[in-house]
Formats: sequence, structure tokens, C-alpha cells
Amino acid sequence: MLKPVNKKKSDLWIESVSWDLFWIFNGFWLVLILYFFNLKLNQIIYFSEVLSTMHLIAPIMGCFFIFRLTKYIKKNKFRYVIWPIFWSIVPAVIFFIIFKLSQSVLKYNVLYLSAIIYLLWTHIHGAGQHFGLLSIYRIKSNVTTPKIVDQFFSYGHHIILIPLCYGNHWIRLINGLGLVKIDYFFSSEISKFIIIASLVSVATVIACDFYFSKKISVSRFLYILMVGLLTAMSAYYFQLYFWSAIMLSHWMIEIGLTSKVFNDIPNENSSPLKYVNNFYIFFAVIFLISICIYLYFKNFNIHFLLNNLRGVFDHKELDQQSDLWLPISLYYSLNFMHFIYDRYLYAFNRSENLNIRNVFFKN
Repeated sequence: MLKPVNKKKSDLWIESVSWDLFWIFNGFWLVLILYFFNLKLNQIIYFSEVLSTMHLIAPIMGCFFIFRLTKYIKKNKFRYVIWPIFWSIVPAVIFFIIFKLSQSVLKYNVLYLSAIIYLLWTHIHGAGQHFGLLSIYRIKSNVTTPKIVDQFFSYGHHIILIPLCYGNHWIRLINGLGLVKIDYFFSSEISKFIIIASLVSVATVIACDFYFSKKISVSRFLYILMVGLLTAMSAYYFQLYFWSAIMLSHWMIEIGLTSKVFNDIPNENSSPLKYVNNFYIFFAVIFLISICIYLYFKNFNIHFLLNNLRGVFDHKELDQQSDLWLPISLYYSLNFMHFIYDRYLYAFNRSENLNIRNVFFKN
């Protein structure tokens, strides 16, 4: 179930029914676990942070292992090395400067603005994952639905509906900038709108599949249904079990896909990595690195630190802990590098990604 074992590429699944159910359609069983044990992310904070860090590291490690084989890093140092490093250094420089400006209004404006940019990029990134997986299942199942339908579904959910589920948090960040003052607005009417819009979007995509292809792909149906249900139930329960499931689901999909690519990618006989081209080795490496990063963060108040990363600032405590600039900038740097390398890894239209594309498709 965990490790890809089916070397014959499926016409329907990314790997196999059991593998896809565990790694890709994980939202169904994650919801049941979280609901049954009455768990939220803040109650499994240490497990969730290790899993989150693993998902951040996975595409970075994957890029270097895989592109080292195709020798594209040496040919494109700016794209694969210099540019990501630049975006990892920028947060450190910015936060070092503003944390030295104790009691400054500019300090908090930058913190609020950084949280807004981070959350926006996170939602765009999440929408990209939905669109990428729907595209893989669309091609594998020979569904002829125009890809713009998948784009509307993916970006509509992750940039409009899911942010609306915690719209008051966005308002807190915007109000924190001090430029405008907006009243809190989340209500039962907005919750009903999110639920209806989510279910209608699910029905629309499935109807489009049937209209254009005269069939419904089981794999696409399950993924579309999972996304729609998680969004609708997040609005209904307002950030409880189902919002936790959305985050955990995204992280697990990233880890599963990157580990599969590392396991299945053709390796060069001359490469020193030819003996470690294995799912479990890759998984173990990113797990150990994540544990080391987690132990570093454990030196700080993790709940307080994460609140600051998400824009819930305690001004008094922030003024007393000027050393927080380093862990906060490290977390932002990891996220920005993750966004960049994930895009590099799964940009199937680029020639250097031919081997990766062949992991998912027959031709």
C-alpha cells in the first residue's frame, strides 16, 4: 500500500487502487480518523509539524536527486540553485531587520503583509496540486473534458471557497495592516453558500466529464468528490476536523507523489545513487531531516511560533523575543523553496521532466 509496486502503468490509477486510496484519496479516511478521535491540528501539533516539514522537503530533495541524474542542475544553475537560494535568503534578511526595529509599526506591517503573501501563495499552490492531479487522471482515463473546467474547479475551491471558510482570519490580517477597517463577516449564510457552491462545482465537473467523454472516470470522480466534500464540510464545521483534513491531505499527497517519482524514475548505471533509488530510502531521508528541523523548532514555543506565522500576533511577546526572526524566516524560506521546486518537479511540459512524465503516463 505504501510503496509503489505495480511497474505496469495503470490506465486508471496513478499506481494502484490501494496506493491511490492511501496517498491521493486520503481525505476520506483522514476525516473519519479526525472525527472519530475528535482531533484537530493543534491537538496533534508535533505529528502534523513533522509531516508538514516532510512535505516541504520532499520536492526539494526530489529535484536534486532526480535532476542530478539528468544533469540539468549543472546546465541551469540559476533556475535550480541561485533563484531558490535567493528566495530563501530574502525572508531571513527582512525578518532580521524588522525584528531589530522593536516597537516599530513597520515591524508589524511587514509581519502582517508576509502572512498575507504566504497564505495567498499557499492557496495558489494548493489549487495547482488539485489541477495537476485532475490533469493526470484526465489523461490516464482518456477523458476529453477541457482543462479549463478543471482549472475553474481547482482554483475556485482553493482561492475562493476554502479561504472563505476562514474569512475572519483574512480580515484580521488585513485589519492588522491598518490601511482599512473591515468588519468580521463569517456567518451561516456564507457557510451555506460555500457548501452549495462546492457541491454544485462537483456536479458540474462530473457532468462535463460525461458530456464530453460519454463516461465517468472512477479515479477523477473520487478525487473531485473528495475535494468538494472537504471544502463543504470545512464550511459546515468551520475549521474543525475537515480543515485539518485538507492540510493533512495536501501534505500526504506531496510526500506520496514525490516518493513514487523517486522510486520509479529510471536511474543511470554510472550514478552513485543507483543503489538508493528506493521509496523507503527517500522516505527515511526526508523523515530524518524533518525530525532535525522539528527539534530545532522545539526550542521555541511552537504554538506561539505557528500563530505568528499565520498572522495571529502577540505584540507584547514578540517585542520580548527578538530571536524569533530566525525560526520564522527559516519556515518562510522552506515554504518558498518548496513552492519553487515543486513547480520544477511537476512541470511536465519541460523537456527535462520527460523521465518524470513517463512515471505517470505510458507515453
